[in-house]
Amino acid sequence: MLASGRDLAIVLLALEAFVVCGAVGAALYFAIKGLRWLDAQLRLWLSRIRRGVERAEEVTAKVCAVIVKPFVKLDSLTNRVSKAVDSMVSALSASE
Repeated sequence: MLASGRDLAIVLLALEAFVVCGAVGAALYFAIKGLRWLDAQLRLWLSRIRRGVERAEEVTAKVCAVIVKPFVKLDSLTNRVSKAVDSMVSALSASE
């Protein structure tokens, strides 16, 4: 009687291990399958986002070249003229 109970417990333990491993295996299978799908979707969306960012970069560069660049050049010219006038004034002051 004790031997048959032991044998039954071993068989039940093996079946439980098989069921648990099967459940874990199925979960891993579907997880990998889902990750492959997610990878494909992310690649699609990220390529669209990258194209949008590239377009925004092009527009920003054009705006900078057309609108901002003249103001930067004007500021640079103003600074150079101011420094030249300051140096002439200081040279004239030093000679007196």
